[in-house]
Amino acid sequence: MATYHADIGSGIKAESGDGSERWYRVLQEVGEGGNALTYLVIQTAGDFKGNNFALKIFKNISNEERGERFFEEQNFLENTAHPSILTYRDKGSYYGYPFLVAEYLPKTLEDVIRGDPVPIPERISYAVQLLSSLKHLHNLGPPVIHRDIKPSNIFIKGTSCVLGDFGLLKRAGSDSETEGMVWKESTESALPYFYRSPDMVSYGKNESPLTPKSDVFQLGLVLAELFTGWNPAERPENDDILSPVVLRDLGDIPSEMGGGIAALIDRMLEEDPEEREGAEELMDGWMGLFEDAADSAYSLNGMVF
Repeated sequence: MATYHADIGSGIKAESGDGSERWYRVLQEVGEGGNALTYLVIQTAGDFKGNNFALKIFKNISNEERGERFFEEQNFLENTAHPSILTYRDKGSYYGYPFLVAEYLPKTLEDVIRGDPVPIPERISYAVQLLSSLKHLHNLGPPVIHRDIKPSNIFIKGTSCVLGDFGLLKRAGSDSETEGMVWKESTESALPYFYRSPDMVSYGKNESPLTPKSDVFQLGLVLAELFTGWNPAERPENDDILSPVVLRDLGDIPSEMGGGIAALIDRMLEEDPEEREGAEELMDGWMGLFEDAADSAYSLNGMVF
């Protein structure tokens, strides 16, 4: 019987749409979420033959709302090009189950945070790159709000980082029937439980629209964790996803640049979105810190990274 589960070693043909024929061989399963199953594959025929990719098969074909979100993510990635946003490669259908193919990046920012300490210049560089991705998203017409920024959705390749998993993206100013489904699924991790913004809570209560500055707050939580090792957001009261967002004090960041880093993170974690700066406004401050950190590292070690 046909299923969205692919056998290891099986071949899957993509529908490239440009007349070329691209085939992928399934190497291993790398993860399964509520909506999709992801495999590591190698292209066996096509313009990138011999390269590894991630193939994500959408499994909830009977759920119209989730299906709309999957195709929205696919359409966005297909039409977006930015060095700090996951690179789309292909799409197709596997026994009636749609799939997309993207670059394969097994290491996440969560791995970095839980692993050995990363030098300060590299961590500041991650902040700059992620702000660049948000600046790109928020300057689109209409602006795109990611809504699910957390360490496990940020991927690492060398000294670069890439924002991925756009399954909850929202175009600013647009609401649809799928919005209700997003909030109904909150207890199933459809929302970033420990990376909520006050804006998301207000939006969930129908008190105010959601704006791109919600992404800035979420990234602020991620960067706080990157530089301190812990997330300052308290567990939601009574595990209620719509309870107020409460932050603990950020504390000291062990670096000669710690004060400047903490000040920028505090600006990102401003509770009032009207007072919170946007990604573009924050870029200069983080860029200045990176340039200072790069100069210091080079003078000491003869290299930045």
